[in-house]
Amino acid sequence: MTVDDRAWDPTSGVGLTATEAAAARAAAGRRVAALIEDPYAEMFVRAVGIDVFVELASGDTAARDCGFALPRMVDWVSVRTKYLDDYFAEAQAADVRQVVILGAGLDSRAFRLEWLPGTAVYELDQPRMVDFKTAVVDSHGVRPRAGRFSVPVDLCGDWATRLLDAGFEPELPTAWCAEGLLPYLPPDDQVALLDTVTTLSAPGSRFAADTVDDLHYLTAEIARSMRQSARPREISVEIDAPTPASAAVAQDVIEYLAQEHGWDCAATLAPALFEVYGVAALAPSEHAIFQRIRLAKAVLVI
Repeated sequence: MTVDDRAWDPTSGVGLTATEAAAARAAAGRRVAALIEDPYAEMFVRAVGIDVFVELASGDTAARDCGFALPRMVDWVSVRTKYLDDYFAEAQAADVRQVVILGAGLDSRAFRLEWLPGTAVYELDQPRMVDFKTAVVDSHGVRPRAGRFSVPVDLCGDWATRLLDAGFEPELPTAWCAEGLLPYLPPDDQVALLDTVTTLSAPGSRFAADTVDDLHYLTAEIARSMRQSARPREISVEIDAPTPASAAVAQDVIEYLAQEHGWDCAATLAPALFEVYGVAALAPSEHAIFQRIRLAKAVLVI
């Protein structure tokens, strides 16, 4: 499917990456001295019901080594999740009590993180994804630790109106998160999303995301890694990369926020975070892939 076919759910296209990430979080939490723990990840994966992801979530070592979209997927998702969990903790320490998770997928932070009293967490994603997630948590009786508001939207459309209608207050500082989202958006939609985030942000707001420098190169490297995998991939996620121009846009996300909108930004390459969090060092072939990925955060200072 292409990024323009946006009616996805956890079993198809971009939505399938949310299931993959949840399976990796579940697997990461089973490790000794785990970097992260997500007690709800396996619940979501089992509800989706794709065998290879259920195997990974339940601790099957062969599934763990399959590779999926990236080599070292469990390690990478563990590092990314930890980075963003820490980001939300920093926001709470700064008394930011309004949170927006863009492209929330099967994110469980509203249920598993500690939130200050009165915190509102807005989860935005495609309607089918939102409906699926709501049905799963309701059927299991899972309750959020903050005010949780599910907002079905197309993030390449007028999502701001729906967010405001859900109760979002733009005069309050907000902690925004775009995890596993920006690389899948066409360049104009990336810029429009960042513009909208800024328009809706009060001073003291924060933004965090992962970005990819040159998605076409990364896609080719992943395909090569899959061909060399010891275990053939059992499912396929066919997502067309954005046009070549999007590589430059993705690379300039942080610069764009800083130069065009006055955010104070910082970014860290993925390999450095493997070291920061004490995860096993990347092999040279893996480093060639992960050096194209950055995790970034920003604060609106004006």
